Amino acid sequence: MTWIKRNLIWLVGLLSFALMVLGSLLLLKSQMAERDKVAVELEAQIKELERLTSLPNFPDPGNVKDMQQDNQQMDQRITQLLQQFAKAKVPTQSLTGIKFREIMNKRTQELEKRARRQGLSIPLDYLFGFERYEKTIPDNEYVPLLIKQLNVVEEIATTLLKSPRVLLLESITRVEFEDAGGEETRNMRRKPDEIVEMPNNFKGSQNDPAKMYTVMPFELQIAADPEGLRNFLNNLTRSKYLLIPAYIKLKSDEMEVTGKVKKAEVTPEGKVITPLPEEALIAAETTKYVLGQQKINISMRIDWVEFREEPKEKRDRKPKKEGEAASPAVGGNPS
Repeated sequence: MTWIKRNLIWLVGLLSFALMVLGSLLLLKSQMAERDKVAVELEAQIKELERLTSLPNFPDPGNVKDMQQDNQQMDQRITQLLQQFAKAKVPTQSLTGIKFREIMNKRTQELEKRARRQGLSIPLDYLFGFERYEKTIPDNEYVPLLIKQLNVVEEIATTLLKSPRVLLLESITRVEFEDAGGEETRNMRRKPDEIVEMPNNFKGSQNDPAKMYTVMPFELQIAADPEGLRNFLNNLTRSKYLLIPAYIKLKSDEMEVTGKVKKAEVTPEGKVITPLPEEALIAAETTKYVLGQQKINISMRIDWVEFREEPKEKRDRKPKKEGEAASPAVGGNPS
């Protein structure tokens, strides 16, 4: 016992060292076991990778069939949608410039008479955007598109006439595509599908033959009350052509005051503590909000969108479904 007491510190140190060595050995053993487990998993993954890379690079036949069915369904839906859009195609005619001018005068005069009968104010002897042909005759090559524009203008004007509480038609502005290209190329003959830059700052025009649709804007200046504007927009959605409002700008006839109208500071008894300056009193008395029957001046752009018909040659080149026999081509233009 005496020896143990005398060497107690050494014994404690020795036991601590032995425990540390034993703990280190146990930790090393567990790490080695974990390493072996990771090595086995890594080897299995390497074998799986080698197996996958050795397979032929082709999709599963079932996936290919599903993808083909999806593509066919999508193609059918797109075709159905384009057929619906084709119903909204604006009709046209191949006429001489003289005949177009006669038709234009007759139809614009009828629109003017209807407008005046229904109380819609319009400029005197208004030609609804075709003023340049009041005394001139268009070239024959421009007539088919001019007929389309006339039909669209007539549809917009008729929609206005069907809309109660529209008060004034100030102007309808069409794209004067006849001037596209400027003075130097004005007299040069263009191809029907040629891309042209439209004049009159109409940046929304799109006549790219690579796209499946064309866009031509019409600008409209009218006056109505809020209910009249709402009636016109609702009726525009029922148009037989595809007419989309691109933007609408409103301006009230009443005095417009920006910011909040200040109020005088008063006591609970109603006594004025801090009176308002004279200009604030005027603003408070004249502030109007476009919520009721106030007349508003409206500037808007309506985009006429027309989808192109798919060329017959392209339709004939479409691959037939499996087991479906190719039908013989039928002569004549598509309807």
